[in-house]
Formats: sequence, structure tokens, C-alpha cells
Amino acid sequence: MPKLFIVEDNYDIAELLRRRLTGEGYEVEIAQDDQDLHDLLKEGNPDLVLMDLDLGEFSKDGWELNQYLKSNEATKDIPVIVLTAHGQWVEARERATQEGFVDHVRKPIDQDELMEKIRSHIREES
Repeated sequence: MPKLFIVEDNYDIAELLRRRLTGEGYEVEIAQDDQDLHDLLKEGNPDLVLMDLDLGEFSKDGWELNQYLKSNEATKDIPVIVLTAHGQWVEARERATQEGFVDHVRKPIDQDELMEKIRSHIREES
């Protein structure tokens, strides 16, 4: 079963995504900040990460966490999809592409679009 991490500080959004993805057959873990993500990575790498960019004032943001993942040999190849409600969507999308995110989904999230993008970036286990 493919494993996904959701890095999202809004519990309601994270839980809604977790329920949908679990229903689609994915194992899902939620990290609400950088420490949660580091703790989850100690247990093993996911097949894909859904990353919010704005994680609150007491956490590194999604940009920094993606840089951390991409600079670490053990996590550099994990595909990361941006989740953002940024007002400057076009700029965020362009920056996300430049910084190695594999895709982007705008909030409010279109569930069908998200599922399509997840499936296009995750390798199903044989």
C-alpha cells in the first residue's frame, strides 16, 4: 500500500485529505509542522508528500521543508506536491516548479484533480 505524508497545519484540511486518501487505498500520515515531519521520516519514507506552503508561525514553511527533503540523500527523490491557497498563485506555481516540487494543487482543493496528480507521480507497488 503506498504511503503518503500530508504536511498541513490546518487540522480540518489534513483530516479531510486523510479520509479521502485512505478511502482510495493509501496509508496516510499527517504532519502539522516541521518537527512532526522529521518524526515521521524516522519511521520511514513516504512514496509521496503533499506539502502546504504556509505552516504557521512556529514552523518552517513548505519551501524550507522541501529544500530539506531535496538536500537529504535519503529523501531527495520523494515526489512533493504543493498545496497552496496563496493569493499570488501564478508566482507560487512557478517557484514550486523551480524548487523541485513535482506538481501543485490550489486550495480549495479539487479532490478529483488531486487524485489524478497523486496517481501520476506515485509508483504503485507491484
